[in-house]
This record gives sequence, structure tokens and C-alpha cells, in this order.
Amino acid sequence: MQKVLSRFSYLDNHMASDTTINTRFKHSYDKTTLNLIGHIKAFYKTSMTNTANNGILLKEYMKYLCCFGCSPIPLGFASSILPAYNQNQINELFQMGFLNLTEESIQLSALMANAVFAAENPSPQDYDVLVIKMKTFLTEYDQTLHVPYLSDILYVFMRSLYDNVPIRHNPAQQNTSDRFEKWQDLAYYISLYYRQNNAPELSLKVTELIKYPDSLHNKHNLFEKVYINLENKMQMNYEPAGIVSFIDNLITQIQSAEDEITTIDLSSTMINALNAFDTMLGLFCQLCFRTDNSRFENGISYIRAMKTALKFINRPVSIVLPGSFKEKKQFYNGCYRLITNFRPIELEYCLTAFNSFQNMDYRIRGLSLIIFLQSHYALKAKKGNLFKYAIKPRIYKLDSLIRRCKLIPIQTLRLCLYAYTEATTLQYLLINQEYLNKSEYSYIPNNENLHNLLTRCNLSKETLEQAMIYMKSVSSEFENTDE
Repeated sequence: MQKVLSRFSYLDNHMASDTTINTRFKHSYDKTTLNLIGHIKAFYKTSMTNTANNGILLKEYMKYLCCFGCSPIPLGFASSILPAYNQNQINELFQMGFLNLTEESIQLSALMANAVFAAENPSPQDYDVLVIKMKTFLTEYDQTLHVPYLSDILYVFMRSLYDNVPIRHNPAQQNTSDRFEKWQDLAYYISLYYRQNNAPELSLKVTELIKYPDSLHNKHNLFEKVYINLENKMQMNYEPAGIVSFIDNLITQIQSAEDEITTIDLSSTMINALNAFDTMLGLFCQLCFRTDNSRFENGISYIRAMKTALKFINRPVSIVLPGSFKEKKQFYNGCYRLITNFRPIELEYCLTAFNSFQNMDYRIRGLSLIIFLQSHYALKAKKGNLFKYAIKPRIYKLDSLIRRCKLIPIQTLRLCLYAYTEATTLQYLLINQEYLNKSEYSYIPNNENLHNLLTRCNLSKETLEQAMIYMKSVSSEFENTDE
């Protein structure tokens, strides 16, 4: 059974060679002798042939859905990317027994996904519209964050079809085909999605699939893949010596192939600049919690690194960048202004800008940073009124925004946690100093707030349990504090 299950994670258009899977038996219904997947294929083909009105359209749905494997497919994602999506037809497939359906997701069994894939024998050319829609989704999903985490379905889709994408239209062509470059673009955005949502292992798997054909002009550069893999390894907490060796090898490769690098994908450079700023912003916030003498020197280094990243973010480029890039530029420039010149006028300017964002992800990030910096300032300046009249209402606002989402990216989660931690420290101090009456100020944030935040991020079960245990212990200490 274990051998069978392991094979089901690989979609293919033919029967597996494994003898366990290929064990043949006669089915009592039609007396046909086939292996397990063969019987399901026969059932699927017969059912679609006998479907009176919607048979062709239902087959199209199954052709699309089977390529995502056997993990749950969120309905919000399916309705965004499936051409001519119709919930009634999805319901019909459920009634026919081809898929499981809940209020949140669609799911094919492992057997069904493999059998349909083998029956339909799909080609990448069948998915041109789907590729465009998927790329649009991945560049805009953070606008609302209303679709839950997509798990491994994006990786399964790429692994199942990417190798068969035609590299060029004809043998004499010197450039890679438009279709191939669209699939390359999609692979980049899928890899980015996984990095944004705390799945560097899946990002690494997707990145390793990407091909850069020899002797053909291609808009992407093979070294982009190496840079992305470096970021994946760093996010995976890859051991430091390995990172240093990886960087040394990268430099050697670049130096030896300098004349061969003829293309630079500016969108990848821009995304790397955003990621670099996020990293430095997180390190700067962490530094504020420390009390040793390294704070000032390291803080200056992080601010300089942010300034360098801003040069890339603010440069004029004639490329299409993911999502609402204008708002993202406002966010990063606003962060830099607040960190380098935290004054009331700067605070109000950035607060107004952040609150006006249509992008939910960056609205949450912006509000979290303001709560964090204002709490940190109030702690140092002993400004108790700030908690009552500014910070507390903003925490409630932050909670309400989080509750409207079904997904919180990892960088956003970190900023929220920094904001909660610093605000809690401030509240704790103010109650100990009897500036606040403990009976009038419940613990902010409470366990429910934290649970709503943590469960919306792609965290392992173990990490989530450890985080909740820690937060409950902090809450308990707060509740037991003498008034």
C-alpha cells in the first residue's frame, strides 16, 4: 500500500510500471480485467460519455482539476482561475462521485486525479488560459487575502506539465517560444508565492524545475534561479557554512560566465529588492527588543541596507510588476520615513497613506509597523496616554483586518507579532506603574487575537502549538501580575 500511495504523488499519462499498482483483476460490473487505475479510467470515460448535456464542459473541468493532484483546492482559487467557472457544474461532478466538495474546497482523490490525468493525457497547450489566470491570481492574491494557503497544488501543476512545454515554435527559431516564457513566468511567481507563505521547501522544488535552454534567447537568466535558491536556503535556515559555500560558488559561476549573461529580468531584481527590505525591516524590529551595545551599530547597518533596497524599488522601470506596486512603493518609503524620522507629522502622513491602501496585505503591514514603533516610542518616552488614545484602538483595528483574511503571509505575520509584543510590553509596564487600572484593561492582544493571526499563516502544526503555548504563558503571567 505504501508503494501505491507514493506513486500517486506523481501524475503521469500512462500506467505505472510498478507491479503492485499493475495488479489486474476482473470487475464484477463489466467483467473487464484491468488494473486499479484502469478501472477508474473506464468508469470515468463511460460516465462522461453518458452525461447528456454538460459532458464536454465537465470533462474540461476534470482536465483542469486533475493537474493539481489530490490536495484540497480552495474554491476561491478555483473560481478565479478556471475558465467559465460555474458552481452548478462543480456540484454536478460532486453528485457524480468524481470529487469531494465542501464550503471551502474541491478535492480529487489520489486515484481519481491519476486516473483522469491518464485518461485525458493533457498537453501544456490545453492550459494557455489557465496559465494566464494563475499568474494574475498570484500577482493579486494579497489584495484581499481571502483565499486560504494553496498547499502543494501549484507545485504538482508545474511538475505535471512543465517538462512538456514546447521550448520553441519551430526548429529554426532562435528565441524561446512565447508559451515557454509564460510558463517560466508562472514558475517564478509560484516559487515567490511559496516563499511569501513560509514554504521554502516547495519554492525550492518549483525553482529546480525551471529550465534555461542552451543557445536560445530567453528573457530569463539562469542566474536568477541561483539567486532564488539562495533565498530559499536562507529561509530554510540552511546551515551557515553551506550558505557561505553556496555564495562562493555563485560568485565563481558569475565570473566565469559574465560574457554569457545577456538578459536581466528586472521584475526579479525588483522582487529581490522588496524581499531584502522586508528582511532588514524585520531585523531592525528585532533589534529594538535587545538591550546590549550592538543595537546602535547594527541599527545603522540595517537602515543603510534599507536605503540601498529603496534605490531599486524607486527606480523608474517599464515592466509589469506584481500586484498594486504603487501602494507597495508607498509602504516601503513610508517605513523608511518612520524609522529615520519618527515625528507626529510623519506618523499621520504614513497612517493616512497606509489606511487608504486597497491592498489588504500592506494595510495590515503598515498598521502593524505603526503600532510597533509607537509602542516602542511610548516605552522609551514614558508616554502612557499614547496607549489609551492611539495604540489600543489601532490594535482593535488590526484585529478586525486580520479577521477578514483567510491567509497571512509570513512577513506580515512577523510584523503583527512585533506589534503585539511591543504593545503588550507597554501595557504591562503601565499597569505595573499603576498608570492603567488592570480591571479596566484586559490583556491586549489576548489568546483569541493571537490564535486568529497564527492560524491564518502557513505554520506547521508543531510550530503553531508551540507558539500558542508560549502566548498562553505570557497571558498567564500578565493575569497574575499584582495590581
